Amino acid sequence: MSTNSRSNGSEPAIYLVTQPQYSSRLLKSSCLTAFSALSAARHDLWMCSLIATLVLLTSINYWRYPTKGWRRNMDMFAVAGGLVYHLYLSLSCQVQFYQILYYVLIANSIFCYFKSITCPNKNISYLWHIGMHAVGNMGTLALYYGLSHGFHG
Repeated sequence: MSTNSRSNGSEPAIYLVTQPQYSSRLLKSSCLTAFSALSAARHDLWMCSLIATLVLLTSINYWRYPTKGWRRNMDMFAVAGGLVYHLYLSLSCQVQFYQILYYVLIANSIFCYFKSITCPNKNISYLWHIGMHAVGNMGTLALYYGLSHGFHG
């Protein structure tokens, strides 16, 4: 049996989406979302904090053993839902610099995601995905700062 599969003998093997050396690094980089959750709470953006926490938990749950299935689907659904909510919320950002910065960073994060899924070299593709985690969270931090300064200042 391969180290990238798990089977009890009577069921078909479940194969990992990526190798453990990559998924462990992606698990760590997905924890960057904790900074977004904490920043949202610090700025009294409680729904944003809840959504970031949900994304954090679904990502940890997925990357601990990344296989196709409900855990992956939940992670992708949480991220997509969070993105839609944040894009909608960004329309009310009164500080245009942070609104534009958010859009630029999120566009770059989406670019990193598509590079990660199309790159044939796994030694490179996981780095693109880590970049997506990092740049996406920088985007949410910029948005939260802009929203809080628009509400309070």
